[in-house]
Amino acid sequence: MCKKNQIKYLSTVFNAIPFQLGRKFKYTNISNLYKARELGTAFELLEKAGLVIPVYHTSANGIPLEHEKNFKKFKVIFFDIGLALRILRIPIKELLLNDDITQVNEGALAEQFMGQELLAYSSCREKGFLFYWHREAKSSNAEVDYIIESDGRILPIEVKSGLKGKMKSLQIFINEKAPELSYCFNREQLRETDGIRFVPLYSINELFR
Repeated sequence: MCKKNQIKYLSTVFNAIPFQLGRKFKYTNISNLYKARELGTAFELLEKAGLVIPVYHTSANGIPLEHEKNFKKFKVIFFDIGLALRILRIPIKELLLNDDITQVNEGALAEQFMGQELLAYSSCREKGFLFYWHREAKSSNAEVDYIIESDGRILPIEVKSGLKGKMKSLQIFINEKAPELSYCFNREQLRETDGIRFVPLYSINELFR
């Protein structure tokens, strides 16, 4: 149960989450007025309520992915993209009329949308988990937006908000892990090249056919 003096922490974290989309979550990026312990308790309450969803790092060496998740390294998505837009003060008209939403929020909204859809397609009988992969190296830093399990396979997923975008991180993952198939969701038409299946953002159900 939330105590009265915790409301300010809950409000601070809740309103800050949309500004953290698409990047590694750090309490220091939320507020320097409160301690990480106080904000962490608020985050846990919001997570239990289903209002924020952590996307944990996994080494992706095998399944289940949860066995290699890193509790200290995670990103977050909001529970609803519409409310996230409201908090970010991004008008829907700008998204509909803009040819590339990376100009609005650097693709973080596309990543938020993808995360929501992945959870929507997960089993209703058990809690859905989201994972991503990140390799920190001086010469070749790389990050793949989502890693999922499907029919005993590990599938890496890259999300691009527009038509353009380099695939360097996904290629690094492919070279290291040799997945059977990889996905890139963007605004292109459905096609497959060199083991990467390009799928329009509106057709996420392609993953689960």
